[in-house]
Amino acid sequence: MVVLINAESPFFDQEAARQLFEINREAIEDRRGFADYLTRWFFNIYENGSFVGCIFCYHEDNKDWVGGFARRKTHASCLEALNRVKSCFPELYASTRQLSAKIILRKAGFVRTAEPGIYVWNNILQGENK
Repeated sequence: MVVLINAESPFFDQEAARQLFEINREAIEDRRGFADYLTRWFFNIYENGSFVGCIFCYHEDNKDWVGGFARRKTHASCLEALNRVKSCFPELYASTRQLSAKIILRKAGFVRTAEPGIYVWNNILQGENK
């Protein structure tokens, strides 16, 4: 079972998140820096007590965006985390060039937009209006 721990929680492991962020900084095409992502929508992802990675959301260009980074071979955990986070938004965008991220996004119901590398998930269009 996947557990998400919010950045505001005393159980949030900021150092583990920062280290993995630095390792993946180029792959996630970071333009903001680690500290700028630390909002109430930044989570450590754990599965069976082990740190898997992080998922975060931010608002930019009047859109809500999702991003993340994780250890290798943790696709199932990342997909579960993404599905949980996306349910909190009516519409969510993602930008990536990474094949593994594209696969997870498509499995989560995101579709490509006309803009290269940009994906969108829309709660109403996906028929998941809850």
